[in-house]
Amino acid sequence: MNRILRPALWIAACAVLLLPFFYAMLREMLFNTVPRDDYAGFLLWLIGDPSGFFPESPYCYRILAVSLAWPLYHLVPDLALTNLPAGLAPATVRATTALALLAYLSCIAGSAAIYRLARIEGGLNRQGALLAAALAWLLQWQAQVLGIDPLTIASVAICLCLIRHRGIFLLAILVSVGVNEKIGIVLVIWLGIRMIATPAARRTLAPAFLSACAAIALYAALLKGLHYPGNEYQLTPGGYLGTIAMNLEAYATPRGLLLNVLPVATLAALCWDRKGWGFKPTDLFARADLLVIPAMMLVALVLTQYFQAGRIVMHAMPILIVPAAASLQKRLA
Repeated sequence: MNRILRPALWIAACAVLLLPFFYAMLREMLFNTVPRDDYAGFLLWLIGDPSGFFPESPYCYRILAVSLAWPLYHLVPDLALTNLPAGLAPATVRATTALALLAYLSCIAGSAAIYRLARIEGGLNRQGALLAAALAWLLQWQAQVLGIDPLTIASVAICLCLIRHRGIFLLAILVSVGVNEKIGIVLVIWLGIRMIATPAARRTLAPAFLSACAAIALYAALLKGLHYPGNEYQLTPGGYLGTIAMNLEAYATPRGLLLNVLPVATLAALCWDRKGWGFKPTDLFARADLLVIPAMMLVALVLTQYFQAGRIVMHAMPILIVPAAASLQKRLA
């Protein structure tokens, strides 16, 4: 019982301690202070509110992610926030509050999963695992923390924790298609790199690679079968070169440097020093994992527009942060 109760109490304590971050996230979402994917209308559509709407592709395929905010919509109290924008409907405020709470709890869940990953797979002591969890918490803010990116990053971390349990991992990765397609993309890229770069790990990681491929195939089938409109440029290979050129031009601007270049450089710098690892590379962690960063950068260049590269690359952070924390802990000792 203590093995379950004690971690749960620690996570609950962290949720209370970090509560000001939730209020900051909620206010930014209500005041629309930064560009973000707004799922409030989608949540209201799921609930059956007449002001809700069904979004375009690819947001509509993330129905499971938004569904997780459904019970929160009915549970969150009226916070009676002051100075809200005029004309903001109560239902929209409530839906946004539920989504903010989902993002906040996902940040904590992602850090908790990485703590467990560091302890079980990385063999780090408590201090090293806490360092990994703290770094994960901070790096999540380099993604679109006001959307479903925290849930996506947490899902990647949870899948890593489940990777040795083949049946459960297969179920988790297939279900993740309805959460965010980037979960499968991150894992299939990472596992594909490992299949090529580390032959010794093929036996243990091959089933997970096939599962990730199945998730990508499922998502492709959904795109083909349902074919909801939206973001058609992502499905038009002839326009990829133009998208890349447009993105490279945006990356060279001050905003591009802040949102694209700096997050990628920060993650790469944290993970670069593998000589200081506090443990030997395992089949789950290897130097080849660094190749995931340029691979995800390429995905961002081809399939997103303007200022998305930093957040896209950050989805792969759970794969890299445990050895980075081990290296940093060794240097700080």
